[in-house]
Amino acid sequence: MPFVNVKTIKGALTDEEKKQVVERITDVMVDIEGRGNANFRQFVWVLLEEEQAPNWGIGGQQVSMEALESARSQ
Repeated sequence: MPFVNVKTIKGALTDEEKKQVVERITDVMVDIEGRGNANFRQFVWVLLEEEQAPNWGIGGQQVSMEALESARSQ
């Protein structure tokens, strides 16, 4: 039974995007670990955790929503 933990910045994803993340990760696990057997879907766990932006850092800098939005628009 696969368990996939996805961590992201709080507010980075809409509810619809979260739904898509869960569905697509599940699809990948069914395709790979379940070898395409649709019955395997019921055994795939996906946990999406959100953390406040200041709790994240990359390249020695705290992440901000502004930086995330800027990266998306490039």
